[in-house]
Amino acid sequence: MRRVAASISNATPGNKTANPSDLSRALLEMKQHAHQSSAAVQVIKHADETLGTLLDEKA
Repeated sequence: MRRVAASISNATPGNKTANPSDLSRALLEMKQHAHQSSAAVQVIKHADETLGTLLDEKA
């Protein structure tokens, strides 16, 4: 993710070496990382709820 952020920050308007497709790829990868993080949070929440339910049943 840091590599992607660095790619985006290096793609300034004055930077003539920046390739627009590289910037598009970096932005797409950043969005993919955001979706993966969101999915991971949902998995952890559901696991926590399931574990809580199991503990309630055991008690």
